[in-house]
Amino acid sequence: MDAHTLMSTQALNSKVTLEGLKDILLNHAQLWEALRAKASEGETGA
Repeated sequence: MDAHTLMSTQALNSKVTLEGLKDILLNHAQLWEALRAKASEGETGA
């Protein structure tokens, strides 16, 4: 568990890694669109 925590911390402290994750989530996984759709469902009570 300690090794996973250390690797995660190192990855999240890396600007290159964070930029890569952001690119994947926002541009390739359509995370933004999914979150907006989910938020609008909550507003309409659907």
